Amino acid sequence: MLEREIYCVLPVSLLQIDEGWLEMASPSELEETTAQCQEFALFVHDEFSRQERIVKGAAGRSYIRRWLDVARALVEIKAKADDGVAIRLLGIASLRGRRTEYVIDAQEQVERYVSRHLAAADGCGRRAPEFMLMVGNSVVGFRATITSAGGVSVWAAQANVALPDDEIVEALFVARAYPYTDVQQMRALDLARRGESVNAVVPDAVMAPELLRPDPDCGWDLLSPSTEFTEGQPRVLLEAALKERNLFCIQGPPGTGKTTLIVEMIRQHLIKYPWARILVASQANVAVDEVLTRLASKQGPDALVRIGNPDKLSDDIKEQAINIDARHLQYQALLRGLEVPGSLMPMRDFWLEECGGSLSPDLAELLLTRHKIVGATCLGLTRRQVSLVRPFDLVIVDEAARATPGELMIPMLRGHKVVMIGDHKQLPPTVDPIFRDEEYPLAIGPADVRRMYAETLFERLFIGLPQEMKGCLLTQYRMPPVIGDIVAEMFYPEDNLKTFKDSEPLIAFKRTLQWLDTSRMVGWRAEQPRDGKSQVNRSEVDLVLGLLKAISKVSMDAHEKMDIAVITCYSAQKRELLKRVSDSRIRKRCDIAIDTVDSFQGNQADIVIYCTTRSRGSIRFINDPNRLNVALSRTKREFLLIGDATLLGRPLKDGEVNYFARLQHAIGPSGIVYAETINDAIRALLLPSLTKNL
Repeated sequence: MLEREIYCVLPVSLLQIDEGWLEMASPSELEETTAQCQEFALFVHDEFSRQERIVKGAAGRSYIRRWLDVARALVEIKAKADDGVAIRLLGIASLRGRRTEYVIDAQEQVERYVSRHLAAADGCGRRAPEFMLMVGNSVVGFRATITSAGGVSVWAAQANVALPDDEIVEALFVARAYPYTDVQQMRALDLARRGESVNAVVPDAVMAPELLRPDPDCGWDLLSPSTEFTEGQPRVLLEAALKERNLFCIQGPPGTGKTTLIVEMIRQHLIKYPWARILVASQANVAVDEVLTRLASKQGPDALVRIGNPDKLSDDIKEQAINIDARHLQYQALLRGLEVPGSLMPMRDFWLEECGGSLSPDLAELLLTRHKIVGATCLGLTRRQVSLVRPFDLVIVDEAARATPGELMIPMLRGHKVVMIGDHKQLPPTVDPIFRDEEYPLAIGPADVRRMYAETLFERLFIGLPQEMKGCLLTQYRMPPVIGDIVAEMFYPEDNLKTFKDSEPLIAFKRTLQWLDTSRMVGWRAEQPRDGKSQVNRSEVDLVLGLLKAISKVSMDAHEKMDIAVITCYSAQKRELLKRVSDSRIRKRCDIAIDTVDSFQGNQADIVIYCTTRSRGSIRFINDPNRLNVALSRTKREFLLIGDATLLGRPLKDGEVNYFARLQHAIGPSGIVYAETINDAIRALLLPSLTKNL
């Protein structure tokens, strides 16, 4: 342990204290000296506490600095622009509010330039670039408006460069994929580093969570709690989270009712503080939508507003029209139908004109203040049209272990109180694809970056915080007992995770949990596409297609669609599955989700088919315990794993744990199915009633 010397300056009077002085000192001298001693003791205590914070906060400061380096690198790379089109600003075409539209030359060149970039972005599925107007090194305007006639009008909003009205100005029209969300993450990390937050405890927790002290509101009592929280461990955890005034972390293993807990927490908070503003944030759209959908039935749709891209919102959110763009349209309709005295008509018309265009930050703030509960993804809060000026009384961040520190800081710095809910034993944040490029952009190595993404901020906080400021949900309600018990034993051995669900009748497979061993299958081979490092196994796709066709009969006979998920670790296999299944009639009979394991986290299905795809080579990627945990815990009724048991079960190098071998042992010989052909496999796996015509 590092030893340090601390030097203190003492008053001369304190150095003279001995037994003789004490006997001769007057009462007033004793009183004065006692006060000096107390003051000195407080000084020493405060100084040692400060030194302790400095020493223990060093790791946290280093952690944030590393992430700031990553954020800066991402911004620098993504902000690179091409040469653009040299133009001249010939004059001002129009002025409207904060917007200045310019007359330019080289109109045809600009239009071709814009069309080329838009087509390139659309062709590879990227977001369209932002077109910027630059004078010298200064950005004058963001965005080019594409008219219905195909023309381009160049304008500046809130220009930070004053342009002369009577001179021709040389400028550059350039496409630049401005990394706005990356910039916002970088700024949020910098604010946390400097300790700037609505609640100063939040940045302190990031730096040194072990030094935090609980600050409970002992006067808090649950009022008419829902059935799930009338007694037992969920009630104790809910009460602890509500009472803590600053920060609380909750680990939620798969199927343990995180959404139910969030909804009840918000309901209880609004009972005690009816005026409170609450933010529900998450790394994933599906998590935010699930919470808001449930809240709408309890609090009413008028209490909610959702920030986000309408194309990524759930159907329930769209139907209830609670997203901010729908609220904007509702507000416009309200203004148009508003009857006002004649003297106020000009004011109404002016305000209607201001609100009649696209959503502005000022108008967004006005709309947000009319609703108690705001929902958004962490990055959705950085939307340019939204300006979150007022802080929130309560910020709840779901799926917190899937977010990077930069993403988390965006909502966390806005809250008087923050509750984080996640599970660091499921998948961490996804490494940005830029760090996989051949021209690697950072001084630190790729392995270090992967470790950074794997060491989540949620995990740091959950491990470091005092016991009174954290807790874990310990009862899962999703998976059948046979699967829930395996998940608990393999991934949560120290948490005593219990299953509270009865086994249900089989609907498709002969067993609730099965592993199809493909080592004996004829022609079973995975290939690597020419354009990447992923894996494709067309035999596996043929097998899945055959299974889905047979299972879809259940939905047809029962006159209701079955909920099925087909998940894989490889994006190329996902694309092949989507192409083949989309061309069939199966989707008309079943609700089928086809996705990667990483993207399917947070979702669930009645039946899950897990395609491991590989037939040779390294299994390190798919052997990740967090990834296998997510794959195995998505099902509500039945689970099938398709994979070569010999390949997946072999010993690994350097004593690395093989989690597939553990899973094989947990399933047992009776749960392993062998076959040589696809038809044989389908007959061996499915209930006899589904394979009569094979």
